[in-house]
Amino acid sequence: VYFQLDKDTGEELSYTAPDSIAKHGEELHRLFDWVSSEFQNLSSISLSVHSIYFERGQDFLDWVHREKLSYDFNREVEQ
Repeated sequence: VYFQLDKDTGEELSYTAPDSIAKHGEELHRLFDWVSSEFQNLSSISLSVHSIYFERGQDFLDWVHREKLSYDFNREVEQ
């Protein structure tokens, strides 16, 4: 996660979790909230996700529908 604290000064903060540490969405949300509360002039947040895991295929489909994501349903999903 990359946080640009102040675009005028170039001040930035980044957080990288090792591949061995999985983060749930709620944990990332708490991190965003904490950084936002500590740094009032936060100008942008950039998040790079390398992989997402779902316990069930239906959980993935529910997420796609809830977030209104475009997805090619003919594409094979790695299970």
